[in-house]
Amino acid sequence: MQAILLYIYVTVRSYLAWFWLRLCRWVQQPARAILPTSEYRHKIVIIGDGFAAGYGDYITFDSPGGLAKYLRAAMSQDAKIRHNWQVLNCGIVDTDSSQWTPMASTKYFHDIFSKAEYKDADIVLVMVGSMDATRTPPIAPEETLRNLKSIADALTKKGKRVALAPLCHCDLAAQNDVHVAASKLIRDFCTDTQHDDLPVVCGPNLALPMVRRPEAKAFDGFHFNSSAYKQIAQDAMDVVQPMATAVEWTTWKKKLDGVHIDPALYE
Repeated sequence: MQAILLYIYVTVRSYLAWFWLRLCRWVQQPARAILPTSEYRHKIVIIGDGFAAGYGDYITFDSPGGLAKYLRAAMSQDAKIRHNWQVLNCGIVDTDSSQWTPMASTKYFHDIFSKAEYKDADIVLVMVGSMDATRTPPIAPEETLRNLKSIADALTKKGKRVALAPLCHCDLAAQNDVHVAASKLIRDFCTDTQHDDLPVVCGPNLALPMVRRPEAKAFDGFHFNSSAYKQIAQDAMDVVQPMATAVEWTTWKKKLDGVHIDPALYE
């Protein structure tokens, strides 16, 4: 009886948490409030599953929730990042990597990057794959990588800088073995792209030791709570800061290239 009640509690709370997350995101992140990119204003879009959406975080009406909230705060405090950055939460709970490919019937990828408020993003963080092993049948690590590669390839062809997050740690040993294998494939793929014009970087790490602990988990025992999302945001800065400063430098370089210096000044 206790197990049944616990199942009902988690199920009901899960639906309420997802409804609340979407409501707060709709209030805080309406299309009219998302400004187009400009010389000193840029965008980061976070796509993927519940970890991208911030499921399990303590969310209020003034916040998009999850990594988007804490990453924006971390970027605003970083002295090396000079421009204004919008961090947009586009995660969808309980989605797997096959549902985010550009050709997927769900059209999540198309629905986001066909909209004016998202398609001019400079950086995209892809956090999906942690639900793949829970599908029936499970999505194999090799298939997860193929899905992520198709997402990354489509984004880099659009001129985006892309980061792929390794999968989360799972307390179920068999499922965690799948996550470890998929994460290794993700890291190897990112390493192979390091000489590309727009290399795909690896991060943030969803399997940090700090976020594996029971006290870092949300009520469902799988997604993160607020303290864990803060930790993930700090880890994300290791990859986001170099990408953000590279985008800003590109802007400065364009301005410098347009400056005409009169040689007579040096005669």
